[in-house]
Amino acid sequence: MNDQTCSQCQTIIPEGTGIATDSAVFCQPCYQELTRILEESLDEQGKNINFPGAIAGGLAGGMLAAGVWWGFTIVTKIQFGLVAVLIGWAVAKGIVAMSGGKRALPLQQISVLITFFSFAMATYWVNRTFVLSYMADNGIAGNLSLWPDLDFFTSFIIPNFEIWDIVFLAIALWQAWKGPAPIVLRNPK
Repeated sequence: MNDQTCSQCQTIIPEGTGIATDSAVFCQPCYQELTRILEESLDEQGKNINFPGAIAGGLAGGMLAAGVWWGFTIVTKIQFGLVAVLIGWAVAKGIVAMSGGKRALPLQQISVLITFFSFAMATYWVNRTFVLSYMADNGIAGNLSLWPDLDFFTSFIIPNFEIWDIVFLAIALWQAWKGPAPIVLRNPK
């Protein structure tokens, strides 16, 4: 006989009637009660969201990560796109932190939009750095604004987007999407 003990109430569970999770075994009533408590907690993750805080946190994370990518490029003189993946992660972390730990579909959507914007800004700043360096090296007078205009994006940045830019953007967007995704319960095996 292989009876087990419920990890919650310590009662003996007859063989084959307990519910096993990754780390414990529960009797039916304890498992149902714990599941109910968890479901109530998970229902709260998408309620009373501080959207202004989430947006501020996402923008702060995105601009900080974009600045890190840009700074890395200035210091190393190498445009290493893999650093750009940090943008999606930082945006998602900022959103979750400043929304009060909330997770919901609208936060995922905001995270993706901010990540796209931040990636675009970082791409502009990195390219701006190389263009200004080229201009200085070749005695060409002029300057580029710290903030791009739409014409510059459509005439210079977008046409020069390469396959690796798309790959790194996709990874950054995936990080942004999964970061504030709601936590869901899975059924035990």
